[in-house]
Amino acid sequence: MLIVVKAIDSYGKAVSTPPVNKREALMKVWDFKTSGCTQIRTFCATTNEEISIL
Repeated sequence: MLIVVKAIDSYGKAVSTPPVNKREALMKVWDFKTSGCTQIRTFCATTNEEISIL
């Protein structure tokens, strides 16, 4: 399953990843969290439904 990670950065700008696998998505969630991003969410790349990868 491919996953897209979306968040709001510290400047209020929307950021997202291209479709990545679960391991890369978890790494990106951690990267967003430690860089001050808020509203971090993960979505299935094919259906665009919000999912929980934790």
